Amino acid sequence: MLLPPDAPESIKGREFRVRFWIDERGRVTKVEVEPRIEDAGYRKKFMDKMYQFTFHPARRLDGTPVAAHYDVLITP
Repeated sequence: MLLPPDAPESIKGREFRVRFWIDERGRVTKVEVEPRIEDAGYRKKFMDKMYQFTFHPARRLDGTPVAAHYDVLITP
Protein backbone atom coordinates (compact mmCIF):
# COMPACT_ATOMS: atom_id res chain seq x y z
CA MET A 1 0.00 0.00 0.00
CA LEU A 2 1.51 3.29 -1.04
CA LEU A 3 1.42 5.93 1.68
CA PRO A 4 2.10 9.66 1.42
CA PRO A 5 5.82 10.37 1.80
CA ASP A 6 7.39 12.23 4.71
CA ALA A 7 5.50 10.60 7.57
CA PRO A 8 6.16 12.55 10.77
CA GLU A 9 8.33 10.90 13.40
CA SER A 10 5.32 10.76 15.73
CA ILE A 11 3.71 8.00 13.63
CA LYS A 12 6.69 6.08 12.22
CA GLY A 13 6.68 2.48 13.39
CA ARG A 14 3.19 2.71 14.93
CA GLU A 15 0.39 0.43 13.75
CA PHE A 16 -2.83 1.96 12.45
CA ARG A 17 -6.08 0.19 11.62
CA VAL A 18 -7.67 1.65 8.50
CA ARG A 19 -11.30 0.69 7.90
CA PHE A 20 -12.59 1.26 4.37
CA TRP A 21 -16.27 1.36 3.48
CA ILE A 22 -16.55 0.22 -0.13
CA ASP A 23 -19.57 0.62 -2.38
CA GLU A 24 -20.94 -1.83 -4.96
CA ARG A 25 -18.58 -0.42 -7.61
CA GLY A 26 -15.45 -0.79 -5.47
CA ARG A 27 -15.13 2.91 -4.61
CA VAL A 28 -14.20 4.05 -1.11
CA THR A 29 -17.07 5.98 0.50
CA LYS A 30 -15.77 6.33 4.07
CA VAL A 31 -12.48 5.84 5.92
CA GLU A 32 -11.71 5.60 9.65
CA VAL A 33 -8.21 5.41 11.13
CA GLU A 34 -7.42 4.19 14.66
CA PRO A 35 -5.61 5.57 16.50
CA ARG A 36 -6.11 9.06 15.14
CA ILE A 37 -3.16 10.64 13.30
CA GLU A 38 -2.52 13.77 15.35
CA ASP A 39 -0.43 15.66 12.77
CA ALA A 40 -3.23 17.52 10.91
CA GLY A 41 -1.26 18.12 7.71
CA TYR A 42 -0.16 14.52 7.35
CA ARG A 43 -3.60 13.24 8.40
CA LYS A 44 -5.19 15.16 5.49
CA LYS A 45 -2.64 13.76 2.99
CA PHE A 46 -3.11 10.27 4.42
CA MET A 47 -6.91 10.42 4.24
CA ASP A 48 -6.85 11.87 0.70
CA LYS A 49 -4.65 8.93 -0.33
CA MET A 50 -6.98 6.38 1.32
CA TYR A 51 -9.96 7.74 -0.63
CA GLN A 52 -8.08 7.25 -3.91
CA PHE A 53 -7.93 3.47 -3.55
CA THR A 54 -10.37 1.27 -5.43
CA PHE A 55 -11.27 -2.33 -4.59
CA HIS A 56 -12.99 -5.27 -6.18
CA PRO A 57 -16.41 -5.13 -4.54
CA ALA A 58 -17.66 -7.87 -2.27
CA ARG A 59 -20.17 -10.20 -3.89
CA ARG A 60 -23.12 -12.27 -2.81
CA LEU A 61 -23.13 -15.97 -3.62
CA ASP A 62 -25.05 -15.20 -6.82
CA GLY A 63 -22.27 -12.79 -7.92
CA THR A 64 -24.18 -9.57 -7.27
CA PRO A 65 -21.80 -6.85 -6.03
CA VAL A 66 -22.57 -5.43 -2.57
CA ALA A 67 -21.23 -2.69 -0.32
CA ALA A 68 -18.90 -3.85 2.45
CA HIS A 69 -16.14 -2.71 4.75
CA TYR A 70 -12.55 -3.88 4.85
CA ASP A 71 -9.88 -3.41 7.55
CA VAL A 72 -6.17 -3.04 6.86
CA LEU A 73 -3.30 -2.70 9.34
CA ILE A 74 -0.69 -0.16 8.25
CA THR A 75 2.67 0.68 9.80
CA PRO A 76 4.25 3.80 8.24
